[in-house]
Amino acid sequence: MAAQPDTLFAAPSFNSAWRALSHLPHCGYAPLHVDLALLRDTLGFARRVQQRAGSVSRAILVGRPQALLMSADALETVLADTSGRVSAAGGWAPFLGELFPRGLIMRDGEDHRLHRRRMLPALRRDALDQHLARMAPRVDAAVDGWVQAGQLDLHDAFRRLTLDLASDVFLGVRETADVEAAHHDFVQLVDASAAILRLPEPWRRHTRYGRGLAARARLSAFLRSRIAARRDDPGGDLFSQLCVLRDEDGLAFDDEEIIDHMIFLWMAAHDTTRSALTTATRALALDEAWQERLRDELGAGDAARALPDLDALNRLQALGWSIKEALRLFPPIPTLARQLRADMEVDGQHLPAGTVVTLFLLAVQRDPRWWAEPDRFDPERFSPERADAQRHRYAWVPFGGGAHMCLGQHFAQMQARLVLRSLLVRSRWQLPADQVKARMAFAPIAHPPAGLRVQLRSR
Repeated sequence: MAAQPDTLFAAPSFNSAWRALSHLPHCGYAPLHVDLALLRDTLGFARRVQQRAGSVSRAILVGRPQALLMSADALETVLADTSGRVSAAGGWAPFLGELFPRGLIMRDGEDHRLHRRRMLPALRRDALDQHLARMAPRVDAAVDGWVQAGQLDLHDAFRRLTLDLASDVFLGVRETADVEAAHHDFVQLVDASAAILRLPEPWRRHTRYGRGLAARARLSAFLRSRIAARRDDPGGDLFSQLCVLRDEDGLAFDDEEIIDHMIFLWMAAHDTTRSALTTATRALALDEAWQERLRDELGAGDAARALPDLDALNRLQALGWSIKEALRLFPPIPTLARQLRADMEVDGQHLPAGTVVTLFLLAVQRDPRWWAEPDRFDPERFSPERADAQRHRYAWVPFGGGAHMCLGQHFAQMQARLVLRSLLVRSRWQLPADQVKARMAFAPIAHPPAGLRVQLRSR
């Protein structure tokens, strides 16, 4: 493409960065302990920091001095900035720079806008209609199998289904062996993003981080081997579209750009949706009255079981509220990272240029200033009657905000509605007694560490 990625903002030295933040309250955690506390109990960590230090504090996280931001005002100031003072690439580089290089998340400014605009056609309304028609029969067939099994780990079942759908829609790949190999690699890739120990070669290869880099290399080889064939005979999937794309000047994505974009989108299209489906299904298993309410909304008989179009899915208001509430309680990505390119005033605190900031979406989405009984599953919060006009517009941001708002949010919500609708039409489900109080983890992606075993009964 014509534009090149922005150069990362030159980060200040460790000592100067820490001194520059000395006016901020300290988070209360020593280096390394802060990383472990955040990974072990993200919500508890955020609440303890808020109580000790307020909405803007300082910490040494992943070896970098940075500001922790835990208010809706702070999120809006940083995410909605249009002046070029905030860099996504600078924030994410230490975590994801080697794992997802040159993907959308690692691009800023005009370069980011150019690459993002090129991908939009695959996620517009007419494209979503096509994707839905392609996915719906496969979703119903998968759910029929789950109901027949009677008891299974839905978190794992969602993994298989969302990866199958993302592989088909985004890559045009349906071969079981290829999809299973990709899943193994994506598990290691996402796991590596939360690795604290990141050794240089040759010591890294047997570490969690090294295994993630090896997984990325295998995914790259898988895509690279198929690019020429897609250029010669493109299909209707996003991978093919990127392979044959030409801009107004006749310039195309090169092979490495295609690989970088597809690995990130392929991961994002299934792993975050899997998380949302798991947390929504778990919440409904714990609240059977809401399960019944959603079934009442669907109706009964053949009409309820008919394959839906996008308009029919979007008319399921209560189902939409339930998904939004699950995303509020368990945002798939609980924190976002940014770096400031210029001095900024954030929630009453001065942050100098070069500051790395971590934005706690999870803390804001459970902030009692905006949400009554913030830990309770209550989908009616999103109903027109209950929607609070005074609620901060950045109090619910599971898809991020501003220029880097999730490109696939409409696809993800459509897919979640489609799968939950099929489950509701075909079954009732509940958790075994030992699963009711099972721990939920928030990082690196919201998930139940022990899986989500459910008992399904056919309707």
